[in-house]
Amino acid sequence: NDTEDRRIFEHPNSLTKFAYMLMFLTKQKKKFNFNKPFIASLQNNVTQTSQIVGIMNDNKNSFSSKFNLVIQKLNVDVRMDSFMNTIMTVPKDSLVKIIRELGEL
Repeated sequence: NDTEDRRIFEHPNSLTKFAYMLMFLTKQKKKFNFNKPFIASLQNNVTQTSQIVGIMNDNKNSFSSKFNLVIQKLNVDVRMDSFMNTIMTVPKDSLVKIIRELGEL
């Protein structure tokens, strides 16, 4: 069954706004590495996928280029569900590997 939270955040725009809010709050506590992507994800247990939204603090560093490097390295299937290149859907079992690799960039 869907929860109310899932119904709200399954829309890419809502998840993106949530990621920006979390990044802002994290920056307030000065615990954010500004060179790393900030990622929010929503898992769908029915389809066994995870929707990923990635944002960068610095507009010079593109999340989509970093994400593409990781996807090519790991050879993961990706579905683009939005016109925005910062929103992707990946297999649920690939999420942790993707996040670890992004953290290494």
